[in-house]
Amino acid sequence: MLQYEIKLATTHVSLVTGWLLTIGGIIGLVLPILPGLPFLLLGLAILSERYGWAQWVTTWLHSLFHRSSGTSKDGKGRRTSMLQLATQHSDEVTTIWCKGRIVLGDDLHRLMVVALSQNTPGVILDLSSVNLIDAAGLGALVDVHKRFQCADKKMELRDPTRFVAHVVRITRLDRLFHILRTRELVVSRIMVASMGQGRSTSS
Repeated sequence: MLQYEIKLATTHVSLVTGWLLTIGGIIGLVLPILPGLPFLLLGLAILSERYGWAQWVTTWLHSLFHRSSGTSKDGKGRRTSMLQLATQHSDEVTTIWCKGRIVLGDDLHRLMVVALSQNTPGVILDLSSVNLIDAAGLGALVDVHKRFQCADKKMELRDPTRFVAHVVRITRLDRLFHILRTRELVVSRIMVASMGQGRSTSS
């Protein structure tokens, strides 16, 4: 009985979150106060677990969004990727720098392939240059994270932009991902070093 009540309460919270994101997304499409489309996609992705119409709308929006923003053209008319990746390897960790948009499309599949193909015990995804992420992008990160856990490996997100950090927080994925913030790490190291110097001076 208790488990049923907990499950019911969790379902209600999920539905409320989905409706709030969907409504916020619709408002954002009309008024430039919120990033409308990403919020709408996230909300519909949550509601699609319960409502068939939300699944249909999500599929339609994803296809529309992919056609409109999945690729762009440079000055010479050539198609260019909307997500650029660069990797740096060490013995223990591989860092993957992401620049652009982590959204539904071929680039998202490429990101997953690059991340999952690393042989190091840990992988860091640097999101400091990611300006947009949609429900498919979040789902892909969750999928990669789970696969890493199954392989007894570790995945971390580093320096997400303000928008990405906000999306991760409102979807409660900050409880799942380990997020590194290099600025806070540098400040803490400086404080520890200064404290150590103060102790050595007093002694």
